[in-house]
Amino acid sequence: MASLESLRRNLDRTGDLKTVVKTMKSIAAVNVRHYEKAVDSVNQYNRTVELGLRALLFNKAVPVEAQEGASSGTLGVLVFGSDQGMCGPFNERIVSFLQEYLLKGAGGRIGAALAVGERVVPYLKDAGLPVEGPINLPGAPDSVTWSVQEILLIVDEWRRSGKVERVEIFHNRPESGASYTSQRQTLIPLDPQWLREIRESPWPGRSLPFHTMDFVDLFPALVQQSLLVRVYRAFVESLAAENASRFASMQSAEDNLEERIGELEASYRRQRQSMISEELFDVIAGFEALSGEEGVR
Repeated sequence: MASLESLRRNLDRTGDLKTVVKTMKSIAAVNVRHYEKAVDSVNQYNRTVELGLRALLFNKAVPVEAQEGASSGTLGVLVFGSDQGMCGPFNERIVSFLQEYLLKGAGGRIGAALAVGERVVPYLKDAGLPVEGPINLPGAPDSVTWSVQEILLIVDEWRRSGKVERVEIFHNRPESGASYTSQRQTLIPLDPQWLREIRESPWPGRSLPFHTMDFVDLFPALVQQSLLVRVYRAFVESLAAENASRFASMQSAEDNLEERIGELEASYRRQRQSMISEELFDVIAGFEALSGEEGVR
């Protein structure tokens, strides 16, 4: 049986660990909110980009380069994981989602796999993918843009070198509460159906704006912004989902620690009561012994 001192030390250590877990849970909750706000902001910016494309494509055919098949050619994948731990099966889930997609035969041959986040690398290697990277995750929404530009430069090099013909993004995105789900989206080539939907969607005003730049210059610029939006949104959604997963893990750890503290406190009380009882028995036994000696006299 553990001594009172040992139980007290265990209680103190467990209480300190619970304090750390509560702090990490609070930080994760704050981060989720920050990245959710970033998602809202990028969605608003994306609406502006799509309105620009809507005005530009009015009464125009979808450009030929956007009509290339999106289901053929060597595939490159961007896989968003985490740099930090204590976020549950976050990295395993996104790689399993990618493997399920590849097993269906829809992905074709993999030419390159860029890991975004250090901790997703081992799972990609175990899956037998040609891993590049990793790209380190930014610590705040304000730093995401630099990482996005780095990724787009890598994708551009893939395309120019002929390593890949298509690029798809795999990442987790948050849902209600502390849950998240895995999703896939095509980065390049452009989806002609998406462009047609933009062109045919109603304009939210009485007249279309005009532009002074040539179509051949303005269209690629808007497309580049659309690609930036997609990668940026994948970044912040993945980071929000990571922190949601970490929040859930810390909540589970906190519940386990509270249960452990309860067990330790119960053991401490039982042990203390046992020691007090033994001391009382010793006092009573001593009193009875002294009383017996006086009676003999």
